[in-house]
Amino acid sequence: MNTNTESTGGRPPERSRRIKRWLRITILSLAGLLVLVVGLSAGLFLRSDLSREQLSEYVSDDSRFLELPSGATVHYRDQGAREAPPVVLVHGGLGSLHNWEPWIPALEENHRVISIDLPAHGLTGRIPGDIYSRESMVEFVRGVLDELGVDRFALAGHSMGGGVALLYALEHPEQVEALILIGPEGVPGDDGYDVEGVFIDPDAAPDEIAVEDVELSLLDRLLALIGSPWVVGETLKYMVADDGLVTPEFAARFGRILRHRGNRHAVALMFRQHAAVMHDPRDLEPRLGELEMPVLIQIGVEDSLVPPAVGEKFHAGIAGSTLELYSGTGHMIMDEATEMSLADAIAFLDRSRRKLAESDESVVDGRIAPLSTSR
Repeated sequence: MNTNTESTGGRPPERSRRIKRWLRITILSLAGLLVLVVGLSAGLFLRSDLSREQLSEYVSDDSRFLELPSGATVHYRDQGAREAPPVVLVHGGLGSLHNWEPWIPALEENHRVISIDLPAHGLTGRIPGDIYSRESMVEFVRGVLDELGVDRFALAGHSMGGGVALLYALEHPEQVEALILIGPEGVPGDDGYDVEGVFIDPDAAPDEIAVEDVELSLLDRLLALIGSPWVVGETLKYMVADDGLVTPEFAARFGRILRHRGNRHAVALMFRQHAAVMHDPRDLEPRLGELEMPVLIQIGVEDSLVPPAVGEKFHAGIAGSTLELYSGTGHMIMDEATEMSLADAIAFLDRSRRKLAESDESVVDGRIAPLSTSR
């Protein structure tokens, strides 16, 4: 005898129908709740990409777009007098050339100021090949300067850009007249770099990490879409000494341009590709003694990313270098200690030019006329 059906039609018993109906309603309700939670989370944390046209407020009269032989299109600004001594500015990770705006007006009075959006950043964005290692950044900057006909210059880099500037000076010392390292990457603390991060496996062995890794997992792709004002603001608050600096406008300056089409995907790849050097307990520290040009190191006393102890390592490793520490200042030195850091940078550049003029026959009236021309 079949106990699962009624004798009149083989239909499920009424109790069974009620259970199935309840299960169906429950499943649909849970599914709806899940969709609601995901939707709310997406609304709170995820943001879509923006086109260059949608970011037109970041294009100024000084903005230039240059297509390189690699097929990449770089966004840069070339400000100040063309015949003045050139200074090249390299921003940090998750930033853009706009990070230098607090310094630009004073610098361009007596310098030709060239600021560059690195690959994966600003309005340069994602590039062909998807390689964003420190070495590739150096060659990218060199390629831009080659196209501009700028052969000798002072070089300044902040944070990750400091690591790029440091490696550039090590690989091409004949081009770099003076070097400014601002809260720079390139030398880890005594405990090494903190490699905990959403795109880096802290347990991976260095030989398991491929610099040429150009693939992202589905989870990494989703994480790369994070870009809400709240997330960007909280990240920036970790980098400054005074949370009050991180206004909605300040956060928007970073957050909106980070959403330039392809940037966040490229940044995720960049972190993955940087993992190999992040596992190196000394990184570029053994090479600091190779630097012979004047070097200024600027460190925020309250910088949790590049603390003063790391600044002391740079200072000890670079003969004749100058170390400036800024109290009440975190990692965003150009914004937090604008006047002091800028005054120190300009004084350093002036001293460096005077010393160069005394020792270099190619310098006339403080300028290197035949080498800093434009095409």
